[in-house]
Amino acid sequence: MFDQRKKVRPEVIELLKKEFPKNFVYRDKIPRIIFLTYFWHSFYAIAKYGLNDANIPPDKLFSREDAELALKHAKECIEVADNLLIQKELRKENNSF
Repeated sequence: MFDQRKKVRPEVIELLKKEFPKNFVYRDKIPRIIFLTYFWHSFYAIAKYGLNDANIPPDKLFSREDAELALKHAKECIEVADNLLIQKELRKENNSF
C-alpha cells in the first residue's frame, strides 16, 4: 500500500520551494494535496483491476464509502488547483499592462 519510505519526486520538492501568489488562500494546503495525490495513486491500479494474483475484483476490496472518500479528496485537490490557476491567470493579466 502506501510506502512512506518512498522518495518525494524532485519536481514536487521544487514546487514546494516556489513562492505562491500572495492571494493564494490555499498555500497551507499544498502539503496535504501532495499527500492525497501520493496516497490515492497507491490505490489506482488496485481500484481499477483488483488483486489479479488473488482473483479478487475491485468491488470486493473497496466500498461505496471508500469511493465517496476518494471523490471528496479529489474535489479538494481540484479546488486548490483551480484556485492556483485562477491566481496564475490574474497575475498574468496584471503583469501585461
